[in-house]
This record gives sequence, structure tokens and C-alpha cells, in this order.
Amino acid sequence: MQRWGSRFYGLYAFDEFGGTQIDRFQVDNETYMLVREANDWTDAADKYVKSLNNVLSYFRVNWNVGDFPLFTSDYALYEFDYRAGYDVALAEFAWNHSRPINVALCRGAATTRNKEWGAMITWTYDDAPYLVSGPEMYEDMVTAYQNGARYILVFERYQPNSTDGIMQQEHFEALKEFGQYVKKTLERLV
Repeated sequence: MQRWGSRFYGLYAFDEFGGTQIDRFQVDNETYMLVREANDWTDAADKYVKSLNNVLSYFRVNWNVGDFPLFTSDYALYEFDYRAGYDVALAEFAWNHSRPINVALCRGAATTRNKEWGAMITWTYDDAPYLVSGPEMYEDMVTAYQNGARYILVFERYQPNSTDGIMQQEHFEALKEFGQYVKKTLERLV
């Protein structure tokens, strides 16, 4: 807060717990899931929320992060991410995931919990160019904005075996064009 003041919105604490639960994500033959067994759907939901809440509580206490809002990005189980303690969920715009379905699920969960939501534009490909094209990224940002996203982020930095970012000039042009779109939209409202 001392450095960023009112521009510090919160902490990004982990991602894709819901998607990982659904996909049974595996690395080196180890499955990463919060809930491995449940008696029924209600039991699974309760265990998921309790386990994720424990992770977030541990994060808050042991990392001494205070009461800042916690952000996550996900592509499934948004409602349960909120129940566990996240303040903001970002619907991932990635791969071949349906933008309308993810927006509806994330926005609906946020609305029922009186929370904020947004979109995270992230990888679509395993190899370069990783992200969708600049024009497609622009359309994703407009879609999120028109549907009421409070936050729109681009996952930019990570690229295997490199210190370079994954955004190309076309992506920076899309960001600039989106900024102009928002400005024009807001001017029309005044």
C-alpha cells in the first residue's frame, strides 16, 4: 500500500483450483485436486470449500498478507471459489473455452455473492504464439467489458525457457485500441 496506494487492488493468490478439480490435473503422476473422494455432490462441495478456505487462511496468516482482497483466475467452479474466500474471480479466456459460458458462470457467481469479477486472457496454445491474435484479444476484452467485467487482465510474462514476454506488437496495439474503445464509450455516457 505504501508504494501503490489506491492503485493496489489486492493479491493474486493461486489460480485454477476449480479447473484443476474438474480436470484432475496431473504432474509427474501426482494428481492435484482439493477433493479426491466424496459421498455425494453436497459433500464434495463442502469439502472443496473447506479445503480451499484452509489454503487461503494459511496463505493469509503465514505470508502475513493482511486483509487485502484476494484474486484468482479459474475456468470452473467460480461459485465455490467465492464461497471459500476469494473476493474476485477472473474468468479465464483461454484455449477453446466458451467465453459466453465462462462469463455467465463467473458473473452469476459474483452477482449472487455481491462480489466483483473480471476476465483473464491467457494462453490458447502450448507453443508460440501462446496468445490469440491481437484482434481476437481485442474482441475478448470488449466482450468482458460489455458484460460488466470490473477487471480485465492479460497473463503476459511466463514463457518456458525464456525471460521474454509472450505479447507481440499486435497485442500491445489491441490494448491501445481497447483503451480508446473504453474512453469513447465513457464519453458517450457523459
